[in-house]
Amino acid sequence: MQKPRPKEAAAPEPQRPTRDDRTSTKGASAPFVVPGDEATNRPASWDDIRVGHLVIAQESLEEGWWEAIVVAVENEQLLMRWRDYPRLPCVRRGRREVALLLPGAA
Repeated sequence: MQKPRPKEAAAPEPQRPTRDDRTSTKGASAPFVVPGDEATNRPASWDDIRVGHLVIAQESLEEGWWEAIVVAVENEQLLMRWRDYPRLPCVRRGRREVALLLPGAA
């Protein structure tokens, strides 16, 4: 006499959707985007930098360069806030110590 075969356990429910099931947008999110047309807020030259212009400034050698918005211009010094970190203290850089973005680039 043959031994009866053991019953197979049911397959566990999948915990994650498979690739084919990922077409749903339910629960999807998009990155936060600050409103405003930054393309028009880019100076054409260092002499054209005004309050509200978007420039690139160096935080430090370790941290690198970041987008900054000019909040005040005093002689050849620019007072700027970091675009992505507005709660950090403002920084002061010389007019020629910042990099410019192309005015037409998006």
